[in-house]
Amino acid sequence: MRASTLLGLAPVLVAAQKCPLQFDGRLSKGAELGLLDTDGSPFNKDYVKGAGLKWSEIAEFPKVSPPSLFDGSTYKAIEVTINDSSVFAPSADNVQIGFRRAEFLPATNNGSDPATTGVKTLHFSVRADTARPLNYTHEYQLVFLESADYSTNQFVLKTGSIIDDSDPRGHLKKNWLRLVGNVANDNGGKTLFEVPFGKDWHNFGLKLDFTENTTQVFYSPSVLPLIPVTAPIYNDISGQGQLHFGLLKKPIGENFTDMPHEGYQEPGIHEGAIFGGIFEEDSSHGCWASTMPRSRFYMLAVWRYDADKLAKIAIRVAPTLIIPAICDKFLSIGPYRTDLNYIIADNFAMISLRRTSDNELVEALRAGFLNAYNPLQDQILGITSIYSDDPTPRFKDTIRAHDISTPAFKGIITQKETFTITRHNADKYMEFMRPP
Repeated sequence: MRASTLLGLAPVLVAAQKCPLQFDGRLSKGAELGLLDTDGSPFNKDYVKGAGLKWSEIAEFPKVSPPSLFDGSTYKAIEVTINDSSVFAPSADNVQIGFRRAEFLPATNNGSDPATTGVKTLHFSVRADTARPLNYTHEYQLVFLESADYSTNQFVLKTGSIIDDSDPRGHLKKNWLRLVGNVANDNGGKTLFEVPFGKDWHNFGLKLDFTENTTQVFYSPSVLPLIPVTAPIYNDISGQGQLHFGLLKKPIGENFTDMPHEGYQEPGIHEGAIFGGIFEEDSSHGCWASTMPRSRFYMLAVWRYDADKLAKIAIRVAPTLIIPAICDKFLSIGPYRTDLNYIIADNFAMISLRRTSDNELVEALRAGFLNAYNPLQDQILGITSIYSDDPTPRFKDTIRAHDISTPAFKGIITQKETFTITRHNADKYMEFMRPP
């Protein structure tokens, strides 16, 4: 594999495509909450929410900066909230007292429409709301595809304490986002991708091949462009159905036989999750978007982050995506070894492509890394799999940045040494993630 460069991130940002849309759930800057209660809403005005509630009473337009990756200057974020009244009642004799839930369903996605046929790429961004924090002792479903016969969820983005979790280290990752496959298989769904649930944007692109029954995950943090973080993975998505975006908070309890109607929910719920950039593309001809098309917003708003901030964003996500080594080299590592086949030089423009319209961003990223992480003091910051504010215990035998700072190393570490250390830590990370 050829090592690609950090500086090549910028040219990728302009590689956006305008693809045919199956549905568009983005709300314009001028939209008012009352729109959600009408037939003009991009979402079903009647589902899924507490009995007697209106969407204009549930949703909010939060003030967040920057906007999500695919909202830009045209659209705005929307928050889904839940409280003690968020009890969904599909019928008078079916009141789901075990759940607290509120979820948007795209208005055109009726369960048998083209949204779940062919090859589609589903986009959405999500972030936590520190003013409405989740209770991570519960399991939450944030985004999921419920089958048309209501028998299963064909993929689910979860967080919190996963019920009947098959991951022996799951209790250490309550505040992570975990994307799982069809929950009817693999003991509640195979983990496709997971990442710590920080308070910045988490951008997802799910390439769903309904013909081949595969799911491929694209991901990025904050305002960085999407990159593939898995290969296409076999996952049964043949049941068509409807997409849900919001909060489904499961109860606390044991030995559930009828979870929607059992368990315990603490009173005084005041929780929310913020969404942006919800839309689905037709990818039958290979089309998918990695970032917003170029616009005035691109230079003036997205990159309002200074170079140091951009550097820290890239390094923070490195544990679960890619490893920054010495400021400008990208190496793909675990936890998904398939990355080695997909994060390759072709996915990033090389440093030799200097004459690009994004040269300012290239230089900003370079300056940010050099300024934020002095090559003599912290040459390989982030090469372990957990960053500093995560509660997960450190992994044994990993080599950390302070281990190679002066005076232990005199001068700049060589590329060979970098690769050796990075691979060493990748192997230790894989040992940690592998069940005992």
